[in-house]
Amino acid sequence: MSTYQVEPDELRTTASDLRSAATDARDADAADAVATLAGALPGSSTASVMPELATAWDEGIRAWASSVGDFADGLDAAAADAEAADARAQAFQKWLQTFLGGGS
Repeated sequence: MSTYQVEPDELRTTASDLRSAATDARDADAADAVATLAGALPGSSTASVMPELATAWDEGIRAWASSVGDFADGLDAAAADAEAADARAQAFQKWLQTFLGGGS
């Protein structure tokens, strides 16, 4: 049997960091970078597809950020579950000590 330890505060910190990264990624608009690249390739067939690239990139980033947000929500839920399980175990231990006459 394996034993593991969960640190709820660390899970929540990680979830917060992930949400921050997702927000930063959403805020980074590809249109400016792509416009600069298209300007460096005037008249090329590559320059003509740059707006489509920017749109696809931004859509991909939004999808990734949404997935990261869902994962962060899962970490927060895991932290809450771990704390609830710990509280139940402590309550049972206290009850058992009282039941067996082991003290307060």
